[in-house]
Amino acid sequence: MGTLRPVGGRLYLPEGWAKDPQRREKAGVPSTVVFKTKPELAGDLIAEALADGLSVAPILGDSVTAMPRRCGGKSARGLEYFFHGEEHWLAWDECRS
Repeated sequence: MGTLRPVGGRLYLPEGWAKDPQRREKAGVPSTVVFKTKPELAGDLIAEALADGLSVAPILGDSVTAMPRRCGGKSARGLEYFFHGEEHWLAWDECRS
């Protein structure tokens, strides 16, 4: 297997920034960049990578990316994933479709 590398990225724009036109203008944030949650951004990137025909590889993420909608997106596509867990988590069972 070859070297694994990130294949995409997006600017995460906090909701407070997204709703503040002066701050956006000062920072040079384009009007096309809208607020999306981290799980939404991750889902978009995964869909684009698959649509581009990239070879399937494990998905890596943090607990913020993993928690909301974990079962509705990534596992539904039959992809292998690994997420960094929080200290207080005891276990994480794979979702069953």
